[in-house]
Amino acid sequence: MTTQESARPCQVCGNPLLPTYRRGAQPSRRKYCDSCRVEYFRARMQGPANPMNNAACRAKVARTLRERGVQPIMRWNPGLGPTPHEARLAAALGDEWATGVAIPTGLRPPYPRCYRLDVTCVGALMCVEVDGSSHQGLVKK
Repeated sequence: MTTQESARPCQVCGNPLLPTYRRGAQPSRRKYCDSCRVEYFRARMQGPANPMNNAACRAKVARTLRERGVQPIMRWNPGLGPTPHEARLAAALGDEWATGVAIPTGLRPPYPRCYRLDVTCVGALMCVEVDGSSHQGLVKK
């Protein structure tokens, strides 16, 4: 089979799908070129084909996750004050160490407007990043 015979058109844009040549590989059954494939699946998962758009499916997923004891990842809100780990470290280091100091970057979104430092000694220009329990998740293990 020649390259011309094996090149099929993309179902979205019509460009020819070039075959991949790998030793011992089966003929490709692709229907979309790489650029159309990303857009096709992105649009499909945002529309009615996405099962999470169905209220019954969403309720079933929520019930299953509750039964398994899965809880959402808790992210700490800076307005709540220091995390327990940050408070313990700041208390151990002394009064000159502050928590939650914001350093402005002067940038606009999508970049961060400021960096929030966990424990900082402003006089010594030193800071400590406290990870706490962030490394205990299954993804990190």
